[in-house]
Amino acid sequence: MAGGFGTVFTPEMIMATFDGKAWSAPSFVPSDSMQIHPAAHVLHYASTCFEGLKAFKHEDGKVAVFRIDQNVARFAQSSAALCLPEVDETLLKNMILDVVSKYKDMIPDAP
Repeated sequence: MAGGFGTVFTPEMIMATFDGKAWSAPSFVPSDSMQIHPAAHVLHYASTCFEGLKAFKHEDGKVAVFRIDQNVARFAQSSAALCLPEVDETLLKNMILDVVSKYKDMIPDAP
């Protein structure tokens, strides 16, 4: 599967919601099903957390996620700086690994 960065997406994403007290169990949902309220803070003030993360295949076909613990920790730090709900780092890491595992066939082969 060829395509430039940010042009190829999995058909599903994994989502957990925060109800004001706790995070829900994660579940896979269609990637095109995300709904966002027009009053969402991010749309008005661009308040976001961004953390780039790369999964890649080794020559033996095994998939690795580059420095996932550091990425998750930085994401949690950014979230706290924006006064967003506390990130459950273990939950977030497992969600990322679940998506990578489910869609490992979409990861390009090693060059």
